[in-house]
Amino acid sequence: MRPQRGEIWRVDTPWIPEDPHTPRFGLIVSINRRNYKKDDFLVVPIFSEGEEGPTRVVLPEGEGGMHHESILFCDEVTCISEYFVVMDEGSLGPAVDDGTLDKVVIGIRRAVGDIVPL
Repeated sequence: MRPQRGEIWRVDTPWIPEDPHTPRFGLIVSINRRNYKKDDFLVVPIFSEGEEGPTRVVLPEGEGGMHHESILFCDEVTCISEYFVVMDEGSLGPAVDDGTLDKVVIGIRRAVGDIVPL
């Protein structure tokens, strides 16, 4: 079982040992072809609190299996080794909606300096 694009998985954040929320949830944003061939994944971290903005996307309760409304921090997209993905639990639920994934990709583009209209 490998993470697929749009799914939410638990991921460890080993570089932030003081984070009380680790492992936290992360949205897999790398394409499936990459997910099957590499030993790491591109992930957008999910937080329970935060402000919506040009690089932040609200994730409604229930979407992707989330139990409460959350926020995707697209400006903190990162590459996580498969060793830091909690594989034995599987994904939290079904993949997020295509519309949400599109907003996340736009948020990532804005975070790297691409000019994307609001």
